[in-house]
Amino acid sequence: MARGNMPALKPEELRVYPRYKAALSVELQSISAPEDAAKRLPSIRFNSVTKDISLGGILVDLADKAKGLEPAWQPDWFQDRFFWVHVKGIATIPEGIFAKARCVCFVGEDQTHPKAIGMEFQDLVGSIIARLKIFLEGLAPEKK
Repeated sequence: MARGNMPALKPEELRVYPRYKAALSVELQSISAPEDAAKRLPSIRFNSVTKDISLGGILVDLADKAKGLEPAWQPDWFQDRFFWVHVKGIATIPEGIFAKARCVCFVGEDQTHPKAIGMEFQDLVGSIIARLKIFLEGLAPEKK
């Protein structure tokens, strides 16, 4: 029997597809680097929402958030910077998932300015997919 009022899923619907859409609250906080103290830079914090969980990684758009910040926080600062990431709103994980992520810049065609900024955290994505799979399997009818 399915849990709650949720309809039972067909076996083919139990798979976790490479792209699973869900709105998740994401909080990022930079991990201080030695050069930050010399420049008197505090840690930087962002709140965002992502709707794309994929096997390739969750991309969190930092570029818009970086606009208007002092020059020290511009995109080149983010390259290879590590962040603590807290992803909330995943079924079966009320407290969310904490992970360490590396920020990556995707350089534009002119090779001078980053085209986009994203996060690499494969371990986090694997954990999310594993939890989603358990959740989806829990919606399947119980075997008698």
